Amino acid sequence: MSDKVSPDGSELDLRACYIEFGQYVNARSAGISDTPRPGPEECLGYARSGGLQTIQDWDEVYKVKPIKAGMTLCFETEVGNIARAEVTEANWKRYPSGTGDVYHRPSYTFKTTAWAPGE
Repeated sequence: MSDKVSPDGSELDLRACYIEFGQYVNARSAGISDTPRPGPEECLGYARSGGLQTIQDWDEVYKVKPIKAGMTLCFETEVGNIARAEVTEANWKRYPSGTGDVYHRPSYTFKTTAWAPGE
């Protein structure tokens, strides 16, 4: 997860897009697992069930906090690869702005495993 633009040709993009945008998810499908370490087929099922999506309003991301430590996220990329991302850290930092507004920004750490279709 990065605030930087993903390299051309990346299969998966999960990004905190600064204040104006919120959380950005670019994958064929993205979901949240009910089990901590699903295998590839189970993770693909969780990805296809959905639940993890782009959220346009940054304040809404802070209110909902859709990604939390201990969660497992599952993704299916556009070319059919599967990725499991275990959230090991999810921290929020408060930032005041020059206009007196306050905003919060996440910092996530993942342990990720990826599989090619049929593995």
